[in-house]
Formats: sequence, structure tokens, C-alpha cells
Amino acid sequence: WDADTGDLIYTLAGHTLPVTGVAFDPSGKYLATTSWDFSTRIWSIHPTSEALFIPIESPWSMRVSYSVDGEGILADFPDEKSVKVWDANSGNDLLKLNENGSLTSFSAAGKLIAAVSYKNIIIWDADSGKQKFSLIGHSASITCLGFSSDGTRLISSSSNGELIVWDMVNGKQALKLQEVTEGFSPFVQYEFFAAAFSPDGKHILTGNTYGEATLWDANTGKKLNTKIFEEAVGNHSFPDIGYDITFSPDSKYAAITGGIGTVRIWDVSTGDDVLTLKGHSGAVNSVTFSADGKMIATASVDGTAKIWDASTGANLLTLPVDVLGAGDVVFSPDGERLAVGGVSGIYVFALPIEDVIELAKSQLTRSLTLEECQQYLHLFTCPTDP
Repeated sequence: WDADTGDLIYTLAGHTLPVTGVAFDPSGKYLATTSWDFSTRIWSIHPTSEALFIPIESPWSMRVSYSVDGEGILADFPDEKSVKVWDANSGNDLLKLNENGSLTSFSAAGKLIAAVSYKNIIIWDADSGKQKFSLIGHSASITCLGFSSDGTRLISSSSNGELIVWDMVNGKQALKLQEVTEGFSPFVQYEFFAAAFSPDGKHILTGNTYGEATLWDANTGKKLNTKIFEEAVGNHSFPDIGYDITFSPDSKYAAITGGIGTVRIWDVSTGDDVLTLKGHSGAVNSVTFSADGKMIATASVDGTAKIWDASTGANLLTLPVDVLGAGDVVFSPDGERLAVGGVSGIYVFALPIEDVIELAKSQLTRSLTLEECQQYLHLFTCPTDP
């Protein structure tokens, strides 16, 4: 899409069913996608083309991620109860890990893979495929997990409100942030949708179905701050469920999405709300910061992705993605591309206008007319070099 006009530049077409996961490789040159259509694909971003097609036997995959070195691609297959890793260059199978792969992740160091098996977590060595640990301690089904940036710790949560931090050196519990939760309304299950370490490893942020966002000290387990977000409907208030959370790259701010179309930006040191991003008309499924921390991107069930100024909260761009809803959103490492997964395909946005112009030139089969130069390049006269 054109960053100024919102005109469509290109769509990565090939998947025939909803796309469930998107991930850039560390260089930003390639994008991996996975879909319900029995395939994982790798796309070259510039020039645009399908670089690799990986057919799969399992009915569907939920998410996809790259290893930090960019050499491996991981996807989980809940129906088959497995996790698979492929070579990112050839598409050859590297590992198949047979457990319930309903939640999967590479560690930041690229050496560990974690997957959920109901109430337990299985940790494998990403190189050998050998099981390292089975983390046993939850008393209910596990709902989310996340590695620290250095890969030495893992946080997990379960549907009854337990929060546990695990030591990835010895496979033991390091902290138990919260025990089994009792006494809440039976109409609201106290289930965590998201849990994440800050990039500097000092804090943990959690979001749950009760409308709470909680900041924890990652070293002591002390609860530092809790906010309850609510949606007013008539004379009643209901929890504004936290669907996704993330930290800014410098760990100073946290972003929490909600079910009523808002995103709140939280100052980690003071606990104050510094920005409230309003504009989506439906639940916000995903939020992410650009690598330099200057932009925030969101994707919503309202079918749009938005880019916001992280300092002022100004809505810089609203990008129509898919009338059936937008899911995962991710910036490329250099911040020059934004990829959004939609029900009908993957949409890649070229953010700098200079790149959009170069991309347009590469697709041209003739010179632009004066009217086209004025409309699309915002120039009074056409450049001499087409």
C-alpha cells in the first residue's frame, strides 16, 4: 500500500484459506506465512515473489516464527499434536516434535523450542530435537507462554490464573507469581490471554479475561501495578479483555490491546497511562512497536491495520486490509515494511514513500502520464528517468 494515499501496491497471493501467522526473517528480506490451506510459504519482499512453498499434511497451522539466525522456520499443528521445523532456505524437514503444539515459540537465542501439552510444557533443543525438560507444575490447561529475550526464562499461565516463571538452565520453577485464583465471578473465567517479558528482562506484563493488565517484577515476582480496563454498556461495566500485549524496544512502555477497539500505552516506571489509541471499531487482535520504537502498528477485527506515532498517539495511517478482519501484524526489522495477516491473504505495506516509488517503477511497463505522476508521485512534472 502507498503510505500517503493508501493505494494498494501489492498483495502476496497464493494461500487459498485464512492466513493464521506471519513473521519476518531477521534480515527483513523474507516473510513466512502459514495458513489453513495445508501450506507454509516464504516470500521475497523486494523484489516481490514466492521464494519457497512448503506443503504440509496437517489440516491447519496456528502460527509461524523464524529462529533468530533466520535459518529455521517453526510452525505448530494442533490437530496433529506436533511442532515442525524446516530449513528456511531449502524447505527440507529439520525436526518434527510430536506433542500438542497448540502454543509454540523459539527462544530469543534460537536454541530452544517450547510447546504446550495440556498442563505441561515440553522444552526441546532446537538443533538436535532432543527433549531437554518437561515443565510440570500447572494444575489447569496452559493458555500462553513467552521466553525472556535472552532465552534463560519462560513464563507460562493457565486457565485458573496460575502464573509461573521457569528457569531454562535447570528446568525448575524460578517464581510463582500467582496461585490458583478463587472467588471471581463464574461468568468471567480468570484466564490469561497474554504474558511477556520486557526486552531488558526486568518486568513481566500480563493481560487476562477479567480486564486486568498487571506489571510484575521479573526477578522478585512482586506485583508492581494492576489496572482494570472496563467497557461501559448502559448502566453496567464489563471487562475490556486484553487480547495482546507488548513492550517497546527500550522496555520503557507497554502496550495493551482491548476488545472495544482501544490500545493503552503504559509508562512502565510510573504506572501511568501515557496514551490511549482510539480509532478501531472492533477488538484489536495484535499490537507491535517498530524496532526504533517510533511507531506502533495495530490490527483489528474491523478489517483495518493502523500505524500510530508512539510519542503523540496520532494515527498516521489507516490501511484497509480485509473486510473479514485483520489478525497478526509485524514490522520488518528495518521498519520499512509492515505485514498484516487477513482472512483472504497477506498484505505487505511499503512505508517509506521512496520505496513505494521504486517498487512502482519496477512494476511499470510504460512511462507514467503527467496526470499519473501528479496523482501517485505527488510531482507537478514527471521525472526524466521513468
